[in-house]
Amino acid sequence: MDSTNGTAADAGNNNNSDDKSELIIAIAALAISVVALIIAVLQALQQYFGSAEGYSSCNEKIIGGWSKFTKRKFIPTQFRFEVRFRVPVIFVAPPQNVYGPLGDDDEKEIVYIDGSVENYRKTHTWTPEEFDIKQRAKLKGTDTRETIHTADNELTTWLALLMAMQRMERESREWQQKICTPYVLPIDAAQALTPEEEFSRHTMAVGMQEKTRSWDTMPDGLKKPYATTAMCHLVEMVAMLGIYWKEFDRSNNVYRAQGNGFLVTGSMVPNLGVTFTFEKVGKTWFQENRIVPHDSVKQLCFGFCPTIFQAGIKTPLYTDEPKDEGTLQLGTPAEVAETLVSFGCNTNTVNYFRLGNEHTRYSHLFPITFEMLGMVGEIMQIRQTAFTMLPNPTYFTWNKSAFSLVGLMQALGRSLDEANVEENLFPRGSHLASIRSDIDRVIAAFNEDAIVKRRNDIDQADRRKTAEIKKMADAHNHAVRKRNPVKAKPAEPSALTRGLRKMRHRASKTLIRVGLIADPSAVALATHQKELVPNVQARESFPRYLETLHHAIKRCDLFLERNYDLVQHVFALHMQEVLCYLNSRPYSPDDEPHDTPILNLAGIRPQGATQSSTTNHRTRRGSHIPPTPHIYTPAPDNSEYYNEQYIPLHTIDTASWITRHRLLMRVYVNFLRKRIAAVPIPDAFNTFTQVRPGREKMIELIRQDSSAISALADVVVTEGGSVTVSASSTNPLVTGSSAGTSSSTAAEAAAIIEGASAAAAAGSPVESVPSPVAAAREAPPGQSTTNANAAVAARNREKDTFTRPTTVRDIEDIWCTLTFRMICWLMLHDFHKKDVQISKSDVYDSRLAVYIL
Repeated sequence: MDSTNGTAADAGNNNNSDDKSELIIAIAALAISVVALIIAVLQALQQYFGSAEGYSSCNEKIIGGWSKFTKRKFIPTQFRFEVRFRVPVIFVAPPQNVYGPLGDDDEKEIVYIDGSVENYRKTHTWTPEEFDIKQRAKLKGTDTRETIHTADNELTTWLALLMAMQRMERESREWQQKICTPYVLPIDAAQALTPEEEFSRHTMAVGMQEKTRSWDTMPDGLKKPYATTAMCHLVEMVAMLGIYWKEFDRSNNVYRAQGNGFLVTGSMVPNLGVTFTFEKVGKTWFQENRIVPHDSVKQLCFGFCPTIFQAGIKTPLYTDEPKDEGTLQLGTPAEVAETLVSFGCNTNTVNYFRLGNEHTRYSHLFPITFEMLGMVGEIMQIRQTAFTMLPNPTYFTWNKSAFSLVGLMQALGRSLDEANVEENLFPRGSHLASIRSDIDRVIAAFNEDAIVKRRNDIDQADRRKTAEIKKMADAHNHAVRKRNPVKAKPAEPSALTRGLRKMRHRASKTLIRVGLIADPSAVALATHQKELVPNVQARESFPRYLETLHHAIKRCDLFLERNYDLVQHVFALHMQEVLCYLNSRPYSPDDEPHDTPILNLAGIRPQGATQSSTTNHRTRRGSHIPPTPHIYTPAPDNSEYYNEQYIPLHTIDTASWITRHRLLMRVYVNFLRKRIAAVPIPDAFNTFTQVRPGREKMIELIRQDSSAISALADVVVTEGGSVTVSASSTNPLVTGSSAGTSSSTAAEAAAIIEGASAAAAAGSPVESVPSPVAAAREAPPGQSTTNANAAVAARNREKDTFTRPTTVRDIEDIWCTLTFRMICWLMLHDFHKKDVQISKSDVYDSRLAVYIL
């Protein structure tokens, strides 16, 4: 029995152990199955989510804040995910434009970059402070935003482009606000401009729209999203950032531009098109080097410049169509030649550019293409702003270190005064008399602003120096505390030591007060200011100075606009004479002296040389003279050309800094002016339209542009009974109301002119003319003063001008006006020394899509 029971017990134990083993095996199998299922599910999910190709290339490390728009969209028919993301479409247009490249619906809002904090959010970019914290926190440079690190290249370059545009707008506006503070005249708070109104003055801004793209459309080989723009807009944005083209080869698709710490390169990418990369390679700054935000500046980027002859018409400019006198083409010698042809210059003058060689000269103190810009170019500088920089539309370099525009202005006034003594150029009430007064106004405004500007520069330099010293001290203290976190406190000085220090301090103060020793703080301050003054670079442009130039050019344009055909004729004659003078030689090239004194300039050839000896010498050494059969040069024996007023060009080249300006203006006033006036007046220009004395035609212009108020002539009662109104009563520079002159004030000025003219005709004194305020009181109820004065001006519009035969004095007046306008225009605008136009006129207004990686 015992054995049987034992056997049964053993069998039961065996069964229990088998059951346990099977349970363990089952559990293990279940666990393995679950693990396998999980792995299989994970693999399926991995493959499932892995179908969202490109999702990792659209994260914050690559596209910054634009990564929040990256989404996966499930496609049921293909059982996969599609990656969708947003990228910008960038363009350049006036801020008032509401039509973008993607349409004008509400879902595709146009955002124009203005540098504000809210605008940073709309463009999904980092502010400089956020960029320092998020992207450069690991760097140890003194200014992390300016630190250059070639290894940090994960971000797309179009994001860097947007941040650079934002920074340009932000820093340039801050600079303008600071630089204009000492020069802004007091105005009413109601007349102060808001940031929105100030931005509305700009007619050239960078805008963007958001476009949703799919990674499925990305070309092979590209790992980052790209932004889209047009070829013309890219060229314009490059100019706005102060970058200058070095290569622009469309045949081989090689593009390279560099400047202001940026580098732009372009090439062809298969299956996509022309692509560009935008990189920061150095320190950048956006202050006075910011391009003038004017819509017409776009043409300058491609070698074109609008002229005063298309003012008010604004005909569209087509790239492939021939240009007329409304547009200057200055990008290449061939384009300059076409411009001269459009103005009617003779073949010899055109050939200086069309067939010129290395011996052809195109400049005196500066290239004459800039002279063309100044004489007939449209004003680009925006009133009440401090930006004067323009893209260089010519293939010549603008280098102001070799001359002074203010010196030229002073020399022009002195030469006109000398000519006035001999020829009486300034009769009472003449146009040249007003030009001479404008010259004095411009020079006075420049000198006044130069003094204020120098004081401001010293103050700003002192503040920068103090900030740098404080920054270095803070860094030093931080380093000391980091090296020595625990430092014993210095022992307290004894009572005897403190007493001796006080006695020394009192003795030093007494000696300084009686003058026995110098004040150390005063000596240090004087030394510091003495070190700062030589480092201050004088500028020739400031708001009030710019305002004076605006008014002077406006007065010139008002005089020229009545006889545009005759103005073009005089301009063509001037170009002919200047180019002929620049390439003239009073001596043969081998006999031409290089040290001829100024007083001995009347001779045709060197003293002691005869015509036969000169001719034989040229024949004997003619093999060394480069052949220039297509260049017109007056013969050395041409006594009509080389008269007593002629000054050889090499004399100007070898003259000192001060003398060269006087010599050049003497050549212009005494030599070129007389040669232009000696040309017979063609029958097509024998009628001259003149504004009646005291009835300035700017009545119409005043209503459109309040700045023209200060363009009124000075008030005098002439012998013939004509009346002109004093500019001092309406000049914003005098009254301090330039920023807030209203259209009603313009109409009041027009009423003053009309009333003064009527009073003069009736023989009444000027004082009896009713004031605009009185006229407003007498206006019918419900009719504004502006409308009343406009009606008065309209009734007298036909009486403002009359025609008469053209005289030689009219030709001289137009020439002097163009010369004066040229200097004023060049003072009002500036060009960078390294900016030289590379031919790209064929891409003007080109909507060829290009891409920024």
